[in-house]
Amino acid sequence: MSDEIFNIFEAAIELEPDARKAFLDRKCGGDAELRRQIDELLACDERAEGFIESPTIKAAFETIGEDRSSSQMIEAVGPFTIVRRLGSGGMGDVYLAQDSRLRRNVALKLLNRDLIGDSQSRARFQREARLASTLDHPNICTIHEIGEVSGLMFIAMQYAEGATLKAAIGGRPLALDRLLSISLQVANALSAAHAHGIIHRDIKSSNIIVAPSGQAKVLDFGLAKPLVKEDNSTELTRDGAVMGTPTYMSPEQARGEEVDHRSDIFSFGVVLYEMATGLTPFKSKSQAETMNAVINQPHVAAAALNQDVPPQLCAVIDRALAKQPGDRYQSVDDMKSDLYRVAQTVGQSGYNSSDPLLVPYSSHPQPGGLARMSNRVTPRRLWQIAAIAIVALTLLAISYVKFFRGSSSLAEGEIKSVAVLPLENLSADASQEYFADGMTDALIGDLAKIKGLQVISRTSAMHYKGSKKPLGEIASELKVDAMVEGTVLRSGDRVQVRAQLIRAATDRHIWSQTYERDLRDVLALQSEIAQAIVREIRVKIMPADRARLTPDRPVNRQAFDDYLQGRFLFWNKRTEEGLHKALSFFQSAVKRDPAYAEAYVGLADCYNFLASEQISALPPMDARRRAQEAANKALEFDNEMADAHASLGFVKNFNWDWAGAEQEYKRAIELNPNYAQAHLLYGNFLLSFGRFEAAIAESNRAQELDPFSFAISAQRGFILENARRYDDAIEQLRRVISMDQDNYQAYWFLGHTYAANRQFVEAVAASEKSVALSRTPGALGFLGMCYGLAGRRAEANKILNELLELSRHRYVTPPALANVYIGLGDKDQTFFWLEKAFQQRSYYLVYLKVFPGVDALRSDPRLDDLLRRMGRV
Repeated sequence: MSDEIFNIFEAAIELEPDARKAFLDRKCGGDAELRRQIDELLACDERAEGFIESPTIKAAFETIGEDRSSSQMIEAVGPFTIVRRLGSGGMGDVYLAQDSRLRRNVALKLLNRDLIGDSQSRARFQREARLASTLDHPNICTIHEIGEVSGLMFIAMQYAEGATLKAAIGGRPLALDRLLSISLQVANALSAAHAHGIIHRDIKSSNIIVAPSGQAKVLDFGLAKPLVKEDNSTELTRDGAVMGTPTYMSPEQARGEEVDHRSDIFSFGVVLYEMATGLTPFKSKSQAETMNAVINQPHVAAAALNQDVPPQLCAVIDRALAKQPGDRYQSVDDMKSDLYRVAQTVGQSGYNSSDPLLVPYSSHPQPGGLARMSNRVTPRRLWQIAAIAIVALTLLAISYVKFFRGSSSLAEGEIKSVAVLPLENLSADASQEYFADGMTDALIGDLAKIKGLQVISRTSAMHYKGSKKPLGEIASELKVDAMVEGTVLRSGDRVQVRAQLIRAATDRHIWSQTYERDLRDVLALQSEIAQAIVREIRVKIMPADRARLTPDRPVNRQAFDDYLQGRFLFWNKRTEEGLHKALSFFQSAVKRDPAYAEAYVGLADCYNFLASEQISALPPMDARRRAQEAANKALEFDNEMADAHASLGFVKNFNWDWAGAEQEYKRAIELNPNYAQAHLLYGNFLLSFGRFEAAIAESNRAQELDPFSFAISAQRGFILENARRYDDAIEQLRRVISMDQDNYQAYWFLGHTYAANRQFVEAVAASEKSVALSRTPGALGFLGMCYGLAGRRAEANKILNELLELSRHRYVTPPALANVYIGLGDKDQTFFWLEKAFQQRSYYLVYLKVFPGVDALRSDPRLDDLLRRMGRV
């Protein structure tokens, strides 16, 4: 082989078909003979993949100078007249022949002459015919007869007109309808073989013929083996011998271990992958490295190479390609059922088990071809050249691919921001939505721990739950470089998560993987997914961050479920009833698992919010004591939980431990720079000291991280109000209400912003709406204040009496009454109730230094005395 041919072949083999044609047109120019030889080499490449124990590669090196043109051409074998050669396999050549007796075309497989004297090869050849002949199925090539004539052993089988699936794929993904049609038919064939106790052991795309009608047929049972050893049979492979095609074999097959029907399922998974992407998942620069990849290396998810592959089909492929047989489908019928569900999902509704989908199919024309081989470049010569070329080429090819993948990644730009879209609940049970939401939140939380990566918070991600918007549009709205999406399927105590990473600018799938674990290992599962994403986007991860991503304990299954229900079914409602229900679930979780840090944080959050001015369902001092105990307990088990530090900071802030509160908030942000709530809490802390610009900056950062959080947007309005930027505050709060017309907190803040700006009519209207949405003591108190300031004293007094009566039956925060008296202009009663608030360490007093609502009291020394005793002067 000349250097010129070798070099051109070496470069062309790695190119996609379209790019390859242009490359060859340029390199070969008008040299028709050079182009013909290169085309034939490319067409022959697949045959270099055969039996591992075959001496083909070695023989090619040793006999490269041999020319097969001196061999006698075969014209007839018994009653069969040879028409043309169709191809080669590890054991022999296959010809199109005509049976002179029945005048029908057959595919005639001849055992290589140099193997006829080998008893094992003869036995294997005969076994192929015997096993395949027991299978009568429309998707399995029918065996007509076996015989030996003039020293030639042959198998005559049905001639299936069409192209091999390998040729049909041609390095490019198949259309989804054709992929599903072919895969369902191959699944039917394997199901029939397994039902007869036969495993194929060499399922690959070149052993599947696709007719122009779309019908698929499985060929070549040369490696087939009965699941139960036949009577008086001898093993036809040496102990530990590896038989099969490396790129398609299962890990156990590559190790030379005993295999069962699940090995065929793995190989079928490789074929599915190839149909979906145009590539095989494990091919490497040598057979040894390919086998190592099959045994040890994970595959790149199909969706990462072809974004049109549906998630459900990716899940089928990933399960079929599981390294351990026990993690795969346990029968082809189960796999076929899932493929059928994929077909139904994408609209292929005509399938039934007896009449599989048949989609008209046209194979891609292949350059050159075996039928055009001349005496100058003979089949054996091509076989030898291809063998050498493949051995020499693949190392360069892998380096080439890695280099250009890296260059492509750099060209597309660095990924610095990411959003995790709500994981889709694949369970048929809609009540499991909370579980999918919990898994989404956990993935967001883990990714958010990475410094240098901006991660959009959960609230904004959940805004797109069920959205049909294009990913590019969502990414633009969230201002992120990449998106993570996926699915969750919970079945009993098992959970399966499939996640994929997509570059926003180009909608290119970067990575995809499916994971399955027991529920008790769910924390490790979440961490593993996060670390895989971090690796793919090449964010530098510090050792401390990596340690935080590696949980060192399993979680109690029932405790985990309790936590998710508490957090995602009830806590997120932010109502008094919802908070009490969440509290009960968190209590159940820590009872089942006393070391469950996340559940303790849930308890702290519930107690803190139940005592807030918005809810005021619990006395603040009692609630904060319980919240502090829960937060400290969480930190006892995990001192690097950002949300636990934030919760503890909240407690210390309203216990007037100012230095301790600031330390906790800063620690939370240090541990999780993407924790929007920590930025907001710290902003409120800065606001209470009158550090307005710093407070606004923190609220802006919180909103940047969680742009669709109405709670954060409303709190930002509150900060702007206290900074005396009334017009900005009103605009902000109106914007929130335009998007969420039932946001009582936004109406509440808008009411006293209008009041501070002396727009009393508008203040009353907004406060009335707030009370209509949530008739809490705090909201009533502000409405009473607005009535008083607007001169509607009778209505203010009515609110006052309602609050006093309500206090006989439940806890009423003292500032609610103080606010009404501010509106009525009664300073003595105002300070009476403010003193009670001081004794109870009410949340309201934290903002006493800046809140515009108490501006009428600024000249009164009693206010200065309160601030002094709080440590605020």
